[in-house]
Amino acid sequence: MCEACGELLEPREPPSPFAVFGFEPAWALDHAALAKRRLVLTRALHPDFHGTADAQTRRHAEDGMAALHQAQAVLADDFRRADWL
Repeated sequence: MCEACGELLEPREPPSPFAVFGFEPAWALDHAALAKRRLVLTRALHPDFHGTADAQTRRHAEDGMAALHQAQAVLADDFRRADWL
């Protein structure tokens, strides 16, 4: 997603869990910041908000939400985050 304009974009390569949330890779994590950022990204990426958009935008929204869920699962779990690092 373009932070400047909010346009949903297809990433050139799969982003890291940290990149999905815009965080630097590190074991220490501010869980409150993670929750806040997840809420912001969910509001921007949720497919329901793009229901009337063209097929490509809807696909980007679905892919973005899937990446967000996967990244959340890694970052919220200390052991999975450590394994990723």
